[in-house]
Amino acid sequence: MSGHRARHCSLRTHKYSGRVCHPSTPRPHRWLCRPNLQPLVDEARSARGVRAHRHQSDDRPHHRGIPRRYRNAVARRDSRVPEGYQVNAHEVQPGVIYQDANVKVTAFPTKHSMESYGYRFDTPDRSIVISGDTNPTESTVEACNGCDVLIHELEMPIKPPTTSFGKSLEAFGAKYHTNIDQLADLAKKAKPRLLIIYHAAVSQRPATAGPDSSSISELFNAIAARYAGHLVVGQDLDVY
Repeated sequence: MSGHRARHCSLRTHKYSGRVCHPSTPRPHRWLCRPNLQPLVDEARSARGVRAHRHQSDDRPHHRGIPRRYRNAVARRDSRVPEGYQVNAHEVQPGVIYQDANVKVTAFPTKHSMESYGYRFDTPDRSIVISGDTNPTESTVEACNGCDVLIHELEMPIKPPTTSFGKSLEAFGAKYHTNIDQLADLAKKAKPRLLIIYHAAVSQRPATAGPDSSSISELFNAIAARYAGHLVVGQDLDVY
């Protein structure tokens, strides 16, 4: 997003405690400065989910401590700008969800722990597909179908885990995410001109990384050995 003006609008691919809680900091903060902003375009039931989340525990054990901290944070910010935490959400269904002179946005269903969507963005000069958190799905392949850019998640470790956390991450990833072999097979079918990998558990500081962490170059080489197309491991503020 470097160099681009924010529009104060977001598209959600999926919702659970990690994704509801993370935006809880910037959303009220932006209202402290500018209380009259455009509505959010959000995934199905997100407004109800935001309110209900303060009583919800997630299916991920390491998120079960979030609700109390979340309630306290919301209470502090709501006391300053009560209207700032209201979400004007639009429920998403598969198909075109937004279109103007510059972009058409199409939602397609994916497969995660709860209802989830990926998005295809068509502009005059390129087509971009983002998977969101998901198992590999044919709907992602169909949405890309030779797209210019496919931004796809990768969760699974590239080497056998040795710690209990690494093993639990591998088990969770098998249920809800995409591993290297699956991603390579999907990319071969989808045929993007550029594959950008994100959501991967990689470290940019190998000297301080845990035993189950991989470097960006290790991840790149592991995928390149399975997929011959143009690919990069995405990093913050990259421009393509």
